Amino acid sequence: MDEKALREQLRTSLGWGEAHVAWKKAVADFPEEDRGTKPPGIPHSAWDLLEHTRIAQWDMLEFCRNPKHVSPDFPSGYWPKSSTPPNSTAWEESVKVFEQDLRAQIEKVRGLVQQQDIGRRRQYAHQRRATRFTAR
Repeated sequence: MDEKALREQLRTSLGWGEAHVAWKKAVADFPEEDRGTKPPGIPHSAWDLLEHTRIAQWDMLEFCRNPKHVSPDFPSGYWPKSSTPPNSTAWEESVKVFEQDLRAQIEKVRGLVQQQDIGRRRQYAHQRRATRFTAR
Protein backbone atom coordinates (compact mmCIF):
# COMPACT_ATOMS: atom_id res chain seq x y z
CA MET A 1 0.00 0.00 0.00
CA ASP A 2 1.47 3.36 -0.95
CA GLU A 3 1.88 6.06 1.65
CA LYS A 4 -0.92 8.25 0.28
CA ALA A 5 -3.40 5.37 0.44
CA LEU A 6 -2.24 4.52 3.96
CA ARG A 7 -2.74 8.11 5.12
CA GLU A 8 -6.19 8.21 3.52
CA GLN A 9 -7.11 4.96 5.28
CA LEU A 10 -5.94 6.45 8.58
CA ARG A 11 -8.04 9.57 8.00
CA THR A 12 -11.08 7.40 7.22
CA SER A 13 -10.46 5.18 10.24
CA LEU A 14 -10.45 8.17 12.54
CA GLY A 15 -14.13 8.58 11.71
CA TRP A 16 -14.74 5.23 13.46
CA GLY A 17 -17.38 4.09 10.97
CA GLU A 18 -15.37 1.31 9.39
CA ALA A 19 -15.48 -1.65 11.80
CA HIS A 20 -17.04 -0.22 14.95
CA VAL A 21 -20.17 1.55 15.95
CA ALA A 22 -19.60 5.24 15.31
CA TRP A 23 -18.34 6.88 18.50
CA LYS A 24 -21.09 9.53 18.43
CA LYS A 25 -23.70 6.79 18.40
CA ALA A 26 -21.95 4.98 21.26
CA VAL A 27 -22.02 8.01 23.56
CA ALA A 28 -25.27 9.64 22.44
CA ASP A 29 -28.07 9.36 24.95
CA PHE A 30 -25.94 7.17 27.23
CA PRO A 31 -27.97 6.98 30.45
CA GLU A 32 -26.55 9.39 33.01
CA GLU A 33 -27.12 6.93 35.85
CA ASP A 34 -24.96 4.30 34.08
CA ARG A 35 -21.98 6.49 33.13
CA GLY A 36 -20.04 5.69 36.30
CA THR A 37 -21.19 2.10 36.72
CA LYS A 38 -18.83 -0.82 36.09
CA PRO A 39 -20.79 -3.75 34.63
CA PRO A 40 -20.20 -7.12 36.33
CA GLY A 41 -16.84 -8.58 35.26
CA ILE A 42 -15.77 -5.37 33.49
CA PRO A 43 -12.94 -3.34 35.08
CA HIS A 44 -14.00 0.06 33.69
CA SER A 45 -17.06 2.27 33.60
CA ALA A 46 -18.24 4.07 30.49
CA TRP A 47 -16.79 7.26 32.01
CA ASP A 48 -13.41 5.55 32.41
CA LEU A 49 -13.42 4.51 28.76
CA LEU A 50 -14.59 7.88 27.43
CA GLU A 51 -11.95 9.77 29.41
CA HIS A 52 -9.23 7.22 28.59
CA THR A 53 -9.97 7.59 24.88
CA ARG A 54 -10.13 11.39 25.09
CA ILE A 55 -6.84 11.64 27.00
CA ALA A 56 -5.02 9.21 24.69
CA GLN A 57 -6.29 11.01 21.59
CA TRP A 58 -5.30 14.39 23.04
CA ASP A 59 -1.82 13.04 23.81
CA MET A 60 -1.33 11.78 20.23
CA LEU A 61 -2.57 15.06 18.79
CA GLU A 62 -0.34 17.17 21.03
CA PHE A 63 2.63 14.92 20.23
CA CYS A 64 2.08 15.73 16.54
CA ARG A 65 1.50 19.46 17.09
CA ASN A 66 4.03 20.32 19.76
CA PRO A 67 7.61 19.00 19.72
CA LYS A 68 7.95 19.96 23.41
CA HIS A 69 4.83 18.04 24.48
CA VAL A 70 5.28 15.79 27.49
CA SER A 71 2.91 12.84 27.67
CA PRO A 72 1.11 11.96 30.91
CA ASP A 73 2.56 9.26 33.15
CA PHE A 74 1.72 5.81 31.88
CA PRO A 75 -0.65 4.24 32.60
CA SER A 76 -2.09 6.35 35.42
CA GLY A 77 -2.14 9.60 33.43
CA TYR A 78 -4.37 8.07 30.78
CA TRP A 79 -7.28 7.28 33.10
CA PRO A 80 -9.62 9.53 35.09
CA LYS A 81 -9.04 9.77 38.83
CA SER A 82 -12.58 8.53 39.48
CA SER A 83 -14.75 6.05 37.58
CA THR A 84 -17.69 8.39 38.03
CA PRO A 85 -18.08 11.72 36.20
CA PRO A 86 -17.31 14.55 38.66
CA ASN A 87 -20.49 16.49 37.80
CA SER A 88 -23.55 16.43 35.55
CA THR A 89 -21.86 18.31 32.67
CA ALA A 90 -18.54 16.41 32.60
CA TRP A 91 -19.79 13.76 30.16
CA GLU A 92 -20.94 16.31 27.57
CA GLU A 93 -17.75 18.35 28.03
CA SER A 94 -15.58 15.28 27.48
CA VAL A 95 -17.54 14.30 24.36
CA LYS A 96 -17.21 17.85 23.00
CA VAL A 97 -13.43 17.95 23.55
CA PHE A 98 -13.05 14.45 22.08
CA GLU A 99 -14.92 15.58 18.95
CA GLN A 100 -12.83 18.77 18.62
CA ASP A 101 -9.58 16.83 18.96
CA LEU A 102 -10.79 14.18 16.52
CA ARG A 103 -11.56 16.84 13.91
CA ALA A 104 -8.12 18.40 14.50
CA GLN A 105 -6.48 15.00 14.08
CA ILE A 106 -8.36 14.35 10.84
CA GLU A 107 -7.30 17.77 9.54
CA LYS A 108 -3.70 17.03 10.53
CA VAL A 109 -3.74 13.80 8.52
CA ARG A 110 -5.49 15.52 5.59
CA GLY A 111 -2.83 18.26 5.66
CA LEU A 112 -0.04 15.69 5.65
CA VAL A 113 -1.58 13.97 2.62
CA GLN A 114 -1.84 17.31 0.79
CA GLN A 115 1.74 18.28 1.73
CA GLN A 116 2.96 14.91 0.49
CA ASP A 117 1.13 15.42 -2.83
CA ILE A 118 2.59 18.92 -3.24
CA GLY A 119 6.07 17.65 -2.41
CA ARG A 120 5.80 14.87 -4.97
CA ARG A 121 4.55 17.26 -7.66
CA ARG A 122 7.45 19.63 -6.94
CA GLN A 123 9.93 16.76 -7.03
CA TYR A 124 8.47 15.52 -10.32
CA ALA A 125 8.56 19.03 -11.85
CA HIS A 126 12.15 19.46 -10.70
CA GLN A 127 13.14 16.11 -12.20
CA ARG A 128 11.45 16.99 -15.50
CA ARG A 129 13.28 20.34 -15.67
CA ALA A 130 16.57 18.67 -14.82
CA THR A 131 15.98 16.03 -17.53
CA ARG A 132 15.17 18.67 -20.14
CA PHE A 133 18.29 20.68 -19.38
CA THR A 134 20.60 17.68 -19.37
CA ALA A 135 19.07 16.27 -22.57
CA ARG A 136 20.01 19.36 -24.59
